[in-house]
Amino acid sequence: MGLAEAFSDTLQDQLQVYAAWFPVVNTIKVGDFGLIEDGVFRSMGNISKFGIDVVTASGREAEMDFVSDGTTLTRFVAGAQVPKYPPVANLDAKLELEFKRENSCMVKAKFSVIDMQDIHGVARRLKELEEWDRSFKVVSSTYTGEKCIIIACREAGTKVSFSGKANVLQQVELGKVEVAPAFESSSSACFKSVGETGVVGIRLFKIGFFGGIDVLGHDPKKVEVEMLKGKLQSDL
Repeated sequence: MGLAEAFSDTLQDQLQVYAAWFPVVNTIKVGDFGLIEDGVFRSMGNISKFGIDVVTASGREAEMDFVSDGTTLTRFVAGAQVPKYPPVANLDAKLELEFKRENSCMVKAKFSVIDMQDIHGVARRLKELEEWDRSFKVVSSTYTGEKCIIIACREAGTKVSFSGKANVLQQVELGKVEVAPAFESSSSACFKSVGETGVVGIRLFKIGFFGGIDVLGHDPKKVEVEMLKGKLQSDL
């Protein structure tokens, strides 16, 4: 399993969403379609190219505070190890992590969510297209991390560190960074995004070979309600 697939597995376990890889720096948006390769969505375009308008709305916000099993975290203030950072803001501090397992990650983020409205209606129009491939997946929701922290390391034993003032490193642990601290890693096979904003996770749907809608990475109760609403609206 590669780093991207392992990261996507983590998001599915924690939020029931697929990874938007690379996280934060991608340009994925609701209505994009494509394929899953090595566990990660690869966009091939947007359904707007078929003349299908996508209506979106803000969904319920989400939050994630995750560090892979086996990871150690150590805090320092003025060179001394401490159990937590003091409230004094101007003290020099460091946060060190060691990812003892391969394909480990740390994700600390608050997400704003954008949802596609009327998935049922969109799917019905896609089914009418001769050029539509039933293996295509469509992005129905995006999860955007706001000034978040994402570290994903391929190699076991990777050590990373953040350096800055104590109050800045407190922001790192809380998952919303206003001022990015200095960052170092013992491995070049390490993805990092510190204090940036962008799409981290996505939900997808596809049209099954028998014409039904398969929703991937989802809250079953929410999707059941959305499908019912869409069917009722189409029957009116």
